[in-house]
Amino acid sequence: MTDRMSRNSQVVKTAISLTPVVLNWAKQLAEQKGFGSNFSAYVADLIRRDNENAASYKNPVADAVRINNDVKIEKKP
Repeated sequence: MTDRMSRNSQVVKTAISLTPVVLNWAKQLAEQKGFGSNFSAYVADLIRRDNENAASYKNPVADAVRINNDVKIEKKP
């Protein structure tokens, strides 16, 4: 079984509600970013990227501290 087949077997379908204006805008973005008409793949990619970004904020080497809308990086030993 290939990795692609494995991922497909774990896919769960769900529904989201968007206004027509937002849906059309998002579909245009998906097409511009190379997803063609595969809107689901675009949404999945957005979630994956968000997850990767969230993981990068949990960097054990440095913590970001927000003080008066300024971000200060404190390096841990």
